[in-house]
Amino acid sequence: FADLYGEEQRDVLLNMTLSPTIQVEEDHTKPSAQILQASLQYIDVIAARPATSSTSIGVCRVLEVNKTELVKNSQLDLQSIRLKVADTIEEARKTAEKGDLKAARTAIEATRVEVKNTASRCAHVEGAKETCEAFELDLKDCSDGLVDRNTFRSMQYKMTYLAEGHQQQRCMESTMVMDEVGSSALRSNAYRTKSKKGVASKFA
Repeated sequence: FADLYGEEQRDVLLNMTLSPTIQVEEDHTKPSAQILQASLQYIDVIAARPATSSTSIGVCRVLEVNKTELVKNSQLDLQSIRLKVADTIEEARKTAEKGDLKAARTAIEATRVEVKNTASRCAHVEGAKETCEAFELDLKDCSDGLVDRNTFRSMQYKMTYLAEGHQQQRCMESTMVMDEVGSSALRSNAYRTKSKKGVASKFA
């Protein structure tokens, strides 16, 4: 990851395949429930030395899963759509570079629909509305930049920048947007902290 600043966070998604179990585990803190050890190396700027932080991840296990009781984690839902947005923008850029602007726009528009659905499912999650608004704005910019070859040439670099920004969860530049009645407002940013939003709002 790039440097982290005050209030910022990075979310890491991973896929794991667990082998079938014959033992019920109801306490995820028990050693027998541990499935992953994660560690992070960083520079402690206060102590001026390298440091390491680590944690264990455990899961509860059951013999049989009742699918009717499964509830999707909203934070996981948001992070999954973040990666979907990043991948879609990157793949759309590559498709457009091969000359198929229509297919690139179709992919972008399909993901815009997924973002709107995610926003509805995660409406109760703090910050989800602004996060999905930021995804939607970036996808709209990309779609608008795929109308013809000339427009795409001026959009190529920005699509790379946007894809990398969402992959790295990077707080991108503050910009202004105009609404339907011509009023300006600070553009939504999926990774802007409260402090940064407060500072940026002073220039709105």
